[in-house]
Amino acid sequence: MGFRYDIRHLSSQAQHTINSRETNSKLLKQSSKKEIEHDMKKIHNIAIFAKLGLDATATYNGLETLKIYEEFCIKNKAVWFSTNSLSTGMSQKKRQEFIKTIKEDSIVEIYFAVGKGSDGKNDIVYRGEVLDIQTDAQGISSPDKNLTPEVWQQLINKIWIKLESVKPSNGVTSNDFIVESTGNSLSDIISRSQYQFGYIKNK
Repeated sequence: MGFRYDIRHLSSQAQHTINSRETNSKLLKQSSKKEIEHDMKKIHNIAIFAKLGLDATATYNGLETLKIYEEFCIKNKAVWFSTNSLSTGMSQKKRQEFIKTIKEDSIVEIYFAVGKGSDGKNDIVYRGEVLDIQTDAQGISSPDKNLTPEVWQQLINKIWIKLESVKPSNGVTSNDFIVESTGNSLSDIISRSQYQFGYIKNK
């Protein structure tokens, strides 16, 4: 900030206090503007769903895994999540649908549920927003190890999804969704442990 003639008569401490307040005010306005722009974005009608159990290293349960992703995302602004839940990876048609949506500046969401055997209740507990997707039927390593928690940096998985804003789902539950391909209730399907990864939409 340049020299302020209008407050030059004040002490250095007073000038510093005023300048700091104005800087913080500008940052707050910029942050509020970004939040408003984000809230105005269109949300894609199809979301990704993943149900987590014990992680690939057999170290963390589903809820612990999501907390690691959340904390990593807060620190690094983004994180790569991976899974082998689909035997041949994500279809290119579905990947292209999501990537096209993201490039059009709309939001693709992902919802995470945790099973009863993994510190959960067979219900949705976390959500995130998708930034990118990489998939290969033979499996691939992380597209960016710097944006992958260290414990999972060496995994070779068939689907990698880059996420931001990983956080608790705040009241959103599996009762709010149906499975895209069948129209079946998501809550009924995951209560029978028959759905680990797929695509869902609001009822």
